[in-house]
Amino acid sequence: MFRFLHASDLHLGAAFQGIRADSPAMAGRLTEATYRALERIVDLAVAERVAFVVLAGDLFNKADGNLRAWMKLRDAAARLDAEGIATFTIRGNHDYLGGGDPPLQWPALCRHFGSREKELHRLEAAGGAVQLFGRSHDQRAVTANLALSYPTPDPGLFAVALLHTNCGSNPDHASYAPCCVADLQDKGYGYWALGHIHKQGTLQAGKPLIAYAGCPQGLNPKETGPRGCLLVTVDDDQVATAEFRETDDVRWHMESVDIGGMSDIDDALAALDDIMLQLRPDDPHRAAAVRLRLQGRGPLHAQLRKPGAARDLLTRARDSAERAGGQVWPESLTSATQPEVDAERMAGSDSFVGDFLRHAAQLRQDPSALADLRQDLGQLLGHRGVGDALRDGGSAADEIWNDGRLLELLQEATAMGLDQLAPKEGAA
Repeated sequence: MFRFLHASDLHLGAAFQGIRADSPAMAGRLTEATYRALERIVDLAVAERVAFVVLAGDLFNKADGNLRAWMKLRDAAARLDAEGIATFTIRGNHDYLGGGDPPLQWPALCRHFGSREKELHRLEAAGGAVQLFGRSHDQRAVTANLALSYPTPDPGLFAVALLHTNCGSNPDHASYAPCCVADLQDKGYGYWALGHIHKQGTLQAGKPLIAYAGCPQGLNPKETGPRGCLLVTVDDDQVATAEFRETDDVRWHMESVDIGGMSDIDDALAALDDIMLQLRPDDPHRAAAVRLRLQGRGPLHAQLRKPGAARDLLTRARDSAERAGGQVWPESLTSATQPEVDAERMAGSDSFVGDFLRHAAQLRQDPSALADLRQDLGQLLGHRGVGDALRDGGSAADEIWNDGRLLELLQEATAMGLDQLAPKEGAA
């Protein structure tokens, strides 16, 4: 019996672009987050006395990386080496080979698989010999099915394969080195350590076990919830368990507050404070970052729609979180509340506001209408003044092309229209 760790998509040196890190303390925390996640992986490997660690691609955020990121990885491998733990790595689409690797001295027990590997590596583990194989990406957009070229391991030994791939055509990620589960099933490996998909998931629990470890640190506010790696136990030449272990330093959350039934601003403040309290990590060495959203219909809508109201609530939430110890950081707060009107009844009325609501609904439901809106936004974003205003507001241009973000914008625009039109037609 022996154990090993499977991690991937470290993205060392990630800049967390688009994050409103106007808190110097949190800005520094985010800068260090990927490195601290790597330290936790090493801590876990040492504590669990694993035989080796496999890192399945996108170790760095860019192909040319940065020297600090390289040194951090080398130092981690050296610390593992000192404990008799081997490290095996491949490169992915972000850190593909050819980006100008700096000359560093790597420890004896660290093996970087290249892009033209042919022979499996044999490692003597506590429970006997193990075979490992991996193939790195040699360019950003690898379209070939790399899995088909993996050699067949010795049937008498347990074998681990490292592969950075979009297995099963996950629509949320680019289709680099695409393959399917059937391509991996009969290759003779006992475990496929996959990288590229940032959410942990098991594609096949049987023999072989095929799994994504996910990223050890959420890299943006959409990568919410626990992030970590997999601790794999092999017994009698087959995977006995693959346990998810948390390694993230800053955990992302998205939380909504419904203003329905709230009579004053203090009700909203109390709800925000409750969220801060609930999200406070049990581990004093971890932090939480949260995107807050006010939604629903209620009498507070008119007040919350006033210029600067959302900003002032965010400042108050940050002050409150800081007084509570600073473990929770409200990254942003948006207001998507709606006026206290019967919008459904108004949408069926023969009036200007009815026409407005029906047109807004058509835009939300018609894919071709969304495509036209995306094109119009593209022209607006090309205007220097509009682009600057969006950047000042903290919105990243790539977020606006997302259908989910477009629908959010439409909902907000509809609410703003009702603010202006409903009172004039006496429909409140």
